[in-house]
Amino acid sequence: MFYVEGGGSGCPAGQYGECSVMVDGGGQLFTCERDVCESCPPGRVTADMGAVSESDCLPCPKGLFALDHGASHCDSCPAGSYATDSAEDDDGIGVTSGASACQICPAGRISTDSGSASCTACPAGETSLSGETQCVACPSGSFSA
Repeated sequence: MFYVEGGGSGCPAGQYGECSVMVDGGGQLFTCERDVCESCPPGRVTADMGAVSESDCLPCPKGLFALDHGASHCDSCPAGSYATDSAEDDDGIGVTSGASACQICPAGRISTDSGSASCTACPAGETSLSGETQCVACPSGSFSA
């Protein structure tokens, strides 16, 4: 164990230490297990080194995701996709924070910008293939409700 004044486990960005608060008031003193660092879970990150608890791992904001354990930053989903919390999600409706996956929009739904948390349904009479950024008119003799 070692003592750290003012915060700082010595763990790199994307990880947090096994620490306990020793003094709370005016300033904080932590006791941390030496050389013990845990990775932030997918969808959560720490950008700076020295995190002292899992609560220091912040959720990725809307439209951004962190796929891996121990991420130090969130990535933006490209246009035609959306940020969600499951690699099996295929409905085009993601999450507003803490995304851990980026999925392509399903057929009939689009996202025109990078960093989308959901895909927009094409209007009646239009459709799209999966992963598209624009809806197109249905072919003559067909329709979309």
